[in-house]
Amino acid sequence: VIASLSPASPLAVVENRVVKPNGEIRWLQWSSRAIYGELQVGTEFQAVARDITERKLAEEALKQSEERFGTLVQTMNDGFVVVDSNDIVAYANDKLAEMFGYADSFIIGRSCYDFFADPAKETLRSQIELRKQAKAGTYQLSFITKSGLKLELGISGKPIFDAAGNYNGSFAVVTD
Repeated sequence: VIASLSPASPLAVVENRVVKPNGEIRWLQWSSRAIYGELQVGTEFQAVARDITERKLAEEALKQSEERFGTLVQTMNDGFVVVDSNDIVAYANDKLAEMFGYADSFIIGRSCYDFFADPAKETLRSQIELRKQAKAGTYQLSFITKSGLKLELGISGKPIFDAAGNYNGSFAVVTD
């Protein structure tokens, strides 16, 4: 750490794992600072450590939870879709892509209305308006797959709001 400090960059923050004599693992975050004198020569080095073990444990728990959620959503037998506040598909699982007959990379980034014709498009539009009013709901839509097969889809949608109460989109489980 000391070697990485310079007059132009006198601060550094590093994290390291510490194994205590009893085998317990702790994590420390070191904030280090070099102080330079008149000739840009290091005259003093200061370092402060703080125990960040709880944060590291929380980060690991969150990572594992996200991995479990991702596995669940990708392997479920129903379609799963997330639409952002502009009605653009932000996420589609493999099952939804399979139902629609498109690659998920084709679905993601498109308007959710692109995949439906009237009157299904109007039903979807009115349902999304209900999500913006914090109302979850279940409804049916007819859908024609890329190959021309007609599906009757059961859709269960729920809104997504941020901590401030702003609408961020919605997600839905889609069954055929």
